Amino acid sequence: MAIVALFMLLTPPFINDSGEICGVVATSREVTDLQLAQETLHRQAHQERAINDLIKLMRQSFEMDAIFPLALKDICKLLEADHGVIARYEATEQCWYHIAEQRTNDTLSSCLGLRLPDVDNPVAAALKQGQIICIDNKTTLIDPTYRQLVQLLPGAWLIVPLQINGQIWGSLILRRLTPIWAPEVLGLSLRIADQLAIGIHQAELFQAAHAELKKRQATEQALRDQESFFKSLYEQATLGIAFCQSDGQILQANARYCAITGYSEPELKSMSLNQLIYLDDRSLHQDLLLRISRYEQSAFSVDERYLRRDQTILWVHSTASAIRDERGKFEVLAVIIQDISVRKQLEAERQQAEAQLRHNALHDALTQLPNRNLLMTQLKRALERVQRPPHQEFAVLFLDLDRFKLVNDSLGHLVGDQLLTIVAQTLSQMVRPGDLVARLGGDEFVILLEAVNDTSEVLSVANRLLNALRRPFLVAQREVLTTASIGIVIGSLAYRSATELLRDADLAMYRAKANGKNGYAMFDPVLHAQVTDRLQLEQDLRRAIAEQQLELYYQPIVNLSNGAIFGLEALSRWHHPHRGLIAPSDFIPIAEETGLIVEIDQWAIQTACHQVKQWQRRYPAVRNLKVSVNLSAQDLQVPNIVTNISQELAASGLAGQYLVLEITESLLIEDTPQLSQLIAQIKELSVQLAVDDFGTGYSSLSYLHRFPFNALKIDQAFTSNLQLADVNREIVETIVALGDRLGMVAIAEGGETLEQLEHLRQVGCEYSQGFYFSEPLPGWKLEPLLETAYPFTHKVPISIPPQAS
Repeated sequence: MAIVALFMLLTPPFINDSGEICGVVATSREVTDLQLAQETLHRQAHQERAINDLIKLMRQSFEMDAIFPLALKDICKLLEADHGVIARYEATEQCWYHIAEQRTNDTLSSCLGLRLPDVDNPVAAALKQGQIICIDNKTTLIDPTYRQLVQLLPGAWLIVPLQINGQIWGSLILRRLTPIWAPEVLGLSLRIADQLAIGIHQAELFQAAHAELKKRQATEQALRDQESFFKSLYEQATLGIAFCQSDGQILQANARYCAITGYSEPELKSMSLNQLIYLDDRSLHQDLLLRISRYEQSAFSVDERYLRRDQTILWVHSTASAIRDERGKFEVLAVIIQDISVRKQLEAERQQAEAQLRHNALHDALTQLPNRNLLMTQLKRALERVQRPPHQEFAVLFLDLDRFKLVNDSLGHLVGDQLLTIVAQTLSQMVRPGDLVARLGGDEFVILLEAVNDTSEVLSVANRLLNALRRPFLVAQREVLTTASIGIVIGSLAYRSATELLRDADLAMYRAKANGKNGYAMFDPVLHAQVTDRLQLEQDLRRAIAEQQLELYYQPIVNLSNGAIFGLEALSRWHHPHRGLIAPSDFIPIAEETGLIVEIDQWAIQTACHQVKQWQRRYPAVRNLKVSVNLSAQDLQVPNIVTNISQELAASGLAGQYLVLEITESLLIEDTPQLSQLIAQIKELSVQLAVDDFGTGYSSLSYLHRFPFNALKIDQAFTSNLQLADVNREIVETIVALGDRLGMVAIAEGGETLEQLEHLRQVGCEYSQGFYFSEPLPGWKLEPLLETAYPFTHKVPISIPPQAS
């Protein structure tokens, strides 16, 4: 190793007498230590200035993001490092984050944002204990861990812990490419790290103080904003707000509170809440205030009435809350009110409407009597009571007015409704206060008699009701007579449902009508069996239509002058698979009630048209044979009835003139434009029309002029008694003459004896049908009669000519 020594040469000159330099004496002195000392002092002074400059730099700003880049630049310059990094230690995550960096050599890789966990970190434990990590040529020769690190990242490393209040904050990491540090670097790095930690601590304190200041300022501003908001809310609120003492004395009130009560604020300040509350609501209000004063509750909300300054009453929703001091003492009562008068009015109207709806749901609109719903409820309750001892029985009276339809048809529905109202009032006056009179609908009423002791008591009530209804009622300035039929059921333990009670009472009522009306009938279990049989018959009839069990029978209409068959009336017959042949009187009423009659009549038209057309082709003697089919009232309501008839005629090939549709007089009562149009459309098909059962239904004959009928069928009631009463004879003679003048054929129904036919011939009736000639026959039995033109010549009373008119 070469040693360089520094010497200082001193050469004072020798001067002669002439003042000239005549020589020198040279002396030398070694000054190496002095020079080194001066350089050391100079370097230390420079380092001190640099450290002071670094301290000043860190004092200039408390923003760490601004401090770290400048500080690292000066530190790297001072300690001759090529790479400087500041790492922040997050104890919760046990990880080191590289948050700032300075590189003097761009070839060095950046580690900014690098995340190094404690796990497998060889220097982390030493840093946490406050140790400096110095890695250079010397240490790498000793420590294999350091040697491995230098192999990965060549150069010299200096890692200094940054501690604040004895706790590790992070580390200062310095690296230089030359693998050696100057001796004084360790001391300088410690001083720099201490100053850097102080600067970081001050910055954190400043930032915390600044954040606290901003938070406090924000809180103060929020309080000011809140105060301003509540002041504005108080002054401009749409709710009335007032503050009162614990005794109710008003201290302050906003504009809305004044507007609601009608008082000014100075007037309110001289009043108490109790003076504003309506007299009937004061006790409740005082009770609520008392609860607050006793600490039983801190607030209440109630709908109450206020008495305004003009003495008008209004509803308010009042909310009162107690404001207490820190010790919980009741200081002020805050009262908020809202005018809910409109809402209360709407609620009252809604409640009234709901009550009306409930009433309507349980009462009849016309008579205001309880309806079926309320009746069923009361019947269920009566059944529940009868199940409990002492098993007090009750009675149900099912009342139906007799001939009420006649009143409607003759006097109009308005008169009918007035009659029902009068009957309802009469029935209500005839029963005890605890009994119930209900209207089921139409002219049907039900009387529930509670707690009856015996049947005689019930029958006595029934007789009183019948007697009251027999008297004429004054309706629309005219007297209207009506009677009633009553069915009676005694409610006992035998019944389980209200439906059963009404069912049996209804059955008994129909028994009373069958017995001649204007009376009552007690329920008999036999009636139930009959109804059950009727229901079974209805089900069987539906099946019979679906399975084509019905058959047409034909009864000849005979010319009384020569015995020729003028036409046939097609009559439906039912061969039940188990009961055999069922009479039309047994199943036709069921068909009419259930609407099945429409299907039966359509089937009859179709079958008759095809059958008669076949007979016309097969038997020349009856090539002009006509067939009559009955139409019911329900047939006339079918929208496409004319289309159906036209289609059946076309399908069978039968000309329209050979089809006769029979309509009863009762169907012509409602003489409407729709009925006239329907009959006109039927006539356009060339189909003929006949009035069936003429003389027993419609009291007016004016319809004969309006409707284009081809025949009048005289009811058998006149034919069968023709020989017994002159009146019947005159009626038949009048009908025959009427038909003749209107161009209509008169046909007498029910001709049973030769004597009857002789009388018919005498009054000029030319045609008749009845058992005297033939009963209704199935097609195969009728065919022999069609082989000749005059099959009944031997039976007609040709020897008796008609009387001259």
